[in-house]
Amino acid sequence: MRLKPSSQLLPIVADVYGRVLADEAAAAEEGLSRDAVVDVGLASLTKEIESLGFADYTAFMQHALAAEMTSRQQRLSQPILPIPMTPRQRMQASDQQRIIEDLTLDT
Repeated sequence: MRLKPSSQLLPIVADVYGRVLADEAAAAEEGLSRDAVVDVGLASLTKEIESLGFADYTAFMQHALAAEMTSRQQRLSQPILPIPMTPRQRMQASDQQRIIEDLTLDT
């Protein structure tokens, strides 16, 4: 599942990604094999995750998912601002609301 990031974790993850990417680039420039570069990246990511206080990647992802879901719920719970309408649109909306109420009362 993919979510558009909306929590406070985004800038933290972006910084971590930048440091891991830099470590991988340095390893590649040293002439290490692709597998070795991957190992360097994994070690760098593990160190970064541990420095954030998580036991492992799974623990971090569980926290990140919960943070994203909480952020999403908070955003969805905010009141929706009314859409500006012309007088004609307001009249149409009012007519539609009356029709809905009439249909609802009939059931």
